[in-house]
Amino acid sequence: MTTSSTSSAPSPHLFSYRLPGGPYQIGLVAKRAYRIPQRGAAEPLADVPIVWTEPDWIESHAVPGTRRFLHDSDKFATAKPATDVLLLGTAHSRRGNVRALDTAIEVGPVRKTVHVEGDRTIERAPDGGLRFGPAEGFETLPLTWERAYGGRDLDEEQRRWPRPRGKIDPRVRPDPNEPPHGTLTYPRNYVGRGYRLGPDAEARLVGTLAPNLEDPAHPLDARRLAIPELMDWIDGPIPACYAPIDYFTFPRAMFVLRPDFNPPRRRPYEIDLGALRTEDLDEPASPLPTGDPRAYLCAPPGLGSHRLLGHEPVKLWNLHRDRDLVAFDLPGDRPTVALTLPGVGVRTLEPHLATVLLEPDEDRLTLTWGAALDVAMVFPDEALAEIGVHVRFPR
Repeated sequence: MTTSSTSSAPSPHLFSYRLPGGPYQIGLVAKRAYRIPQRGAAEPLADVPIVWTEPDWIESHAVPGTRRFLHDSDKFATAKPATDVLLLGTAHSRRGNVRALDTAIEVGPVRKTVHVEGDRTIERAPDGGLRFGPAEGFETLPLTWERAYGGRDLDEEQRRWPRPRGKIDPRVRPDPNEPPHGTLTYPRNYVGRGYRLGPDAEARLVGTLAPNLEDPAHPLDARRLAIPELMDWIDGPIPACYAPIDYFTFPRAMFVLRPDFNPPRRRPYEIDLGALRTEDLDEPASPLPTGDPRAYLCAPPGLGSHRLLGHEPVKLWNLHRDRDLVAFDLPGDRPTVALTLPGVGVRTLEPHLATVLLEPDEDRLTLTWGAALDVAMVFPDEALAEIGVHVRFPR
């Protein structure tokens, strides 16, 4: 996207750009925050959410020097072919201490379940294989990608590249005390737990923390955590979370910097959830963006395959500190959007709902709307400053 920006800006935010293979456009992003209600309709909050004009990462505690994706650029709101549904939050047990718990979200036709296990270690089974030890009890547990399957295999990196090779992963911040080398991260989740490669992978997993989060349709098996052959990762375990994924993470990476892999031995679950099509797997690996608009979707598989309009019913299970089930409707506050261009006049735009962000720990819901106008060129900032912006919500 060709435009100048800082990391955030007030809403509404106007910008100009040209996406790969697309027209020149003026884009507008408008956001509105609501309080998740005890019952009935969600009411607008007085504070106006900021617009993220660049992707935002925070330091990850999983691997030193690694960052976890927190927010995508809201500028992609104008190009998304569906609505991203995201949740940043915590699993809550209102029954006291439990060893396991199912959480779920449902927004209209969009539904995802994440099974949560308490902290447990990986250990040797009597037959010599691996198994999960007993889970510890918990009342709350963070729902972050660090708690899901994935991660980085530092030991295998050192074995493969004992000498400096050049740092190639922009998500990992340089450390002056560390010789640069390649990185071996799980393409589905680079900040998680349990990812090990190579012939001694199982031995190195013994005694380590197991993932807490699982997809109940694809439960984790301790005997399948290790991936002996690097290029067989597409048949590896399925990580589960409600938080966004960046453009280096599979399956989103298929449309940005397509990773390579051996032919899958079984149908990847991302196809069943609508994040990929079967024919996507036949495309050759490429370091160049494909121009596919699915590149702009940041929801994990299963949460970004439908266009939402507002008014859809929302249900949250075991995701709120005070209620086992939270139920309400998305606001139907679709804004009217228009631009007044000098010498041209008023142009009315058609907004669409780009992102639904649920933050139940803060009782907050944020809706992001995007709209675009085709133009003849990228407008510089000084020209954008002369455009009148008119955004009005119904209430």
